[in-house]
Formats: sequence, C-alpha cells, structure tokens
Amino acid sequence: MPTQTGTLRFALKQITHVEGERNYSNICLVNSSRELSSKNLSYFEDILIDKGFFRSHRSYLVNRYHIEALRVDHFILKNGLEIPISREKNRRRKLGLTRSKIQFSNE
Repeated sequence: MPTQTGTLRFALKQITHVEGERNYSNICLVNSSRELSSKNLSYFEDILIDKGFFRSHRSYLVNRYHIEALRVDHFILKNGLEIPISREKNRRRKLGLTRSKIQFSNE
C-alpha cells in the first residue's frame, strides 16, 4: 500500500477499513493504528473491491472480514467502530439481499 512514508506491505486482514479525506486516505489497521496515503479512496476501491472490501459510503471502504453486525444505517466492526452506510448503498444492499433470497428459493 502506498503511504507517506513509502510502501507498506501487510495482510489484507490487517486492514479494518479505509477512510477517505478529500484526496487522501487513512488506512485503518486492527491494532488501531492509521497509515496516511496520498491516494484517494477511489484508488483503494479499484484495487480492493474484489478482495472482500465494500464501499459503504463516499468516505469509507470496509473490509467485510471485520464486520460483526449490520444495523439499519451502519456496520459495527469487530473492534466496536461504527461505519455509516449511505442511503443509496443501503438501498442497493437491501435489493441484493432480496435478489439472493429470490435466487435461493428458485434453486
């Protein structure tokens, strides 16, 4: 992962979420540390979306491995953090669940 101090390498399970701040991103790790990157959230979405990450909000990319609970408008991570879900993403999530149920019942 590109950061201000160079390139860091670690297992994807070490990343709980990536939080976007304008043209920068904070890579948040399981040990509660953060690494600042000069890459924007879209950059990380492009490389992590097919590796178990979900863009829940315009400012958050969440590692599904660390999701403990799902509430109406936010995720609760295993470390207790609450990550918001945008209204649009929440609507899509509900449609996805509905489609899965329909597909499952037709099999």
